[in-house]
Amino acid sequence: MNNNKIFIALAWREFVEGKRLLLPMIFPIICVLSMPFMFTYSIFNSLTEMDITATADSLKNFYAVNQMFFIAPMLIPFIGVMFFSRMFIERNEKTIAVLMAMQIKPQTLWKAKVFMASCFSGAIYLACCAIFIISIRVAFGVNMYFSMREALSVFILSPVIGFTLSVFIALLHWAIKKSEMITILSMAITICGVMPLTGKLRDMVITFPVIAIILLVSVAVFLLCVKIIAKIPNEYTANL
Repeated sequence: MNNNKIFIALAWREFVEGKRLLLPMIFPIICVLSMPFMFTYSIFNSLTEMDITATADSLKNFYAVNQMFFIAPMLIPFIGVMFFSRMFIERNEKTIAVLMAMQIKPQTLWKAKVFMASCFSGAIYLACCAIFIISIRVAFGVNMYFSMREALSVFILSPVIGFTLSVFIALLHWAIKKSEMITILSMAITICGVMPLTGKLRDMVITFPVIAIILLVSVAVFLLCVKIIAKIPNEYTANL
């Protein structure tokens, strides 16, 4: 069996496990992650509802769009943590050890997990955005619209930042066997590092060179993680 077929088989396995893990929780996840944005928007709306001019409507739209920029860096790593924490169970059940005994490379195992976690988190992110936009329209009567810069920020830059953080968290779960510590560390990185970074990027003039640089950094992080995983002994990875 060639590497592509092995990867597809592993990705399908991750899809089945991920569906079993996430499907009952998708709606609660979206609600939990959307409610803080709805709450803060309702506060902003109450502060501007006395003024029904076009300027106030523009401000409301601007505030709603800018809130969306922060959804991906929180949601995508959160879904990733749920996915990658299964590594503890797989080590305990010797699943990883069996797959490695079949001469499957650890990099292939890890990439299949990252790929499927990214697919699930990307789909849930888009659903969360859709629900947020619809909720703003139904609850506050605001039709959200996006400039080209805002669309690039919300639907390209913000998810790429979230995916990059998720890849880093996947490396931590592969190399470190204390899930609780990784969860706390990932939350600290998100709050102290990623959120200020996304805030600065949100205010930048988004150009194609900026997008290219961020994409290159994301790819570089992914490739570096793959190289690190290749250096970790299989005996260490497979056992608790």
